[in-house]
Amino acid sequence: MAGYPVGLTVSPTGEVLVACSLDNTMKVVDPSLMAVTVTLSVGKYPWAVSVDKEGERIYVANRGEGTITSISTKGDPIRTIRLRDKDHPTALTISSDRSRIYVANANTDTLGIIKRESEMIQAFYSMGPFPVTDLGSIPSAMVLSPDGRRLYVALSGENAVSVYSVPDIALLGKIP
Repeated sequence: MAGYPVGLTVSPTGEVLVACSLDNTMKVVDPSLMAVTVTLSVGKYPWAVSVDKEGERIYVANRGEGTITSISTKGDPIRTIRLRDKDHPTALTISSDRSRIYVANANTDTLGIIKRESEMIQAFYSMGPFPVTDLGSIPSAMVLSPDGRRLYVALSGENAVSVYSVPDIALLGKIP
């Protein structure tokens, strides 16, 4: 697949959604055809992709410009959610109650929370390893537990996984 695929997920209908970083696209793959059926332009250097349980909205983390592309599968216009300057989103997931989008920002070592309905930023939490600086953790992947009560974040810079309680985002500890 052209475009340097770096992130993917499977939609509720079985299609594979692929973030392709070098051509700034999100591709939809039909596994039964073993082929790309849709290519959509997104932001610069897309790195991760997530879809809601109903398959109605797809989110693409654009590492190169600090944005999230919000794509409706119902035909609504594509929207852009702007994060803060210097944020490089590298992972995202949707809360089990569908109210929030969790975003890991590698460059600023933060966990961002976006209100899903309004697509507005709710909060940022530092994930830095040291009290003097926020930098060094490099969050690179995340997943929610099946019951939606724990958020696991891979910290490439620390060789660890942080465990947070949800929805209060309290750090429970790190798995070395």
